[in-house]
Amino acid sequence: MRKMNVCENRTDISNIPVQTNWIPPESPFYSICCDAAFKKTDLNHSGIGLILRNFAGQFEQAQCTYADRHLNAEQVECEGLLKAIEWAKELHLQHGCLELDVQAVVEAVTQDLEKVAWENQSIVLQIRSKLWHHPTWRCKFIRRKNNKPADSLAKHSRIFKVSRSWMGLPPNFIANVIQAEENSVLLFH
Repeated sequence: MRKMNVCENRTDISNIPVQTNWIPPESPFYSICCDAAFKKTDLNHSGIGLILRNFAGQFEQAQCTYADRHLNAEQVECEGLLKAIEWAKELHLQHGCLELDVQAVVEAVTQDLEKVAWENQSIVLQIRSKLWHHPTWRCKFIRRKNNKPADSLAKHSRIFKVSRSWMGLPPNFIANVIQAEENSVLLFH
C-alpha cells in the first residue's frame, strides 16, 4: 500500500492508499463476505452469496441462497446481511466481520437508518438488534472489486435457482479467485 505524504498543509492525492485486494480481518476475527444478485422480472429472481474466511484469509465455508420474492436489489442486500448474521450465530463465531459492498446498507446499520428505503428499514432494525447482542461482531463496507467471490456465488444462485453450501473447499467457479486472494495475503501481510 502507498502512504500519504502531507507537506505544508498540502496533500498529494496520488499517494493515498488504495485497497486493490480483499484484506482479511485481524486475529481472532472471521470474515463473512456477503453479496446479492437481483434481476427484476415477473418473479424478481435473487441470490445471496456468503463466504466465510479466517483471519489468515483461508477459505472455510460458503453458501448461496436463491429466492424469488424480493422487491429490489437493496432489499436482497439487507436480507443477505441478515442471513450472514444468522449463519455466524449458527457457527458460534465469537468474533465476526460482516463485509458487503453496499455502502448505504452498511451506513444504515452502523449510523443512519434512513440511508435505506423505508421498505427495508425493518430488516435493518433486525440486523441492528442481532448485532447489539454480539458486541464482537461488526459490519464493514468493502469495495465491489474486493467482493468478487461472494458476487459470483450470488449470481450462481440467481441464475441456476439453487441454494447450496460448501465446506473446506470452495466451488470450482470461484476457486481461482479465492486462491489468488489467499496468495495475496501470504505475499503482502
